[in-house]
Formats: sequence, C-alpha cells, structure tokens
Amino acid sequence: MIISTHLLNKAIKDRHDAKRRQSEGYNTLDSVNAGMSLGFATGFLIIAVVFVVLELLVLFYAITIAYNCSQGHERVVHVVLAIVFTFPYVLLMLLFNKCGPTTLASIR
Repeated sequence: MIISTHLLNKAIKDRHDAKRRQSEGYNTLDSVNAGMSLGFATGFLIIAVVFVVLELLVLFYAITIAYNCSQGHERVVHVVLAIVFTFPYVLLMLLFNKCGPTTLASIR
C-alpha cells in the first residue's frame, strides 16, 4: 500500500510539473518535448491509479478473510497483518487456510 500510494503521489507531481513546463511555451522543440513529457506523465498517472484501486480491492478481501476466518483476540492480529502485509497475507491465507477460498467464493 505504501509503494502504490508513493507511486501515485510521484505521478501526480510529475504530471503537474510537465503541465507547468508545457504552458511556459518556448520554441517548437521545447514544446514538443514538454508535450511528450506530459503524455508520459499522464499515462503513468493512469497506471498508478489502477494499481491503487487494485490494491484497495485486495485489501478489502484481506480484511474480509481476516474477519471471517479468525475469532477473538486472534482477529485483531489478523486484521493488522492483513493491512500491513496485504498481498502475502492473502496468498498465504488462500494457500494454507481452508476458510480463505470459501470466504472469497461467498463474497458477491
């Protein structure tokens, strides 16, 4: 989660800088360079947003698995693990816990 939000923040800053450089308007070569930079920054911003949305979806699944497959004080530990280590937690719960796949199958 930290990596994807950092990438999203960097993409927003890069796009803002490229947009500012494009609006300064120097000669033709600088304008083309600024336009290409803005295009790449916009594409990277779209990719970063997609990854953040996918990671939030996996985080939702991880918290749902932690909530449904554990009980008592163990549930708190599992929710914290699901938030901090989202992808490894989901993979390990799906591989080694019989409750994980049934929980994901029941979410609709």
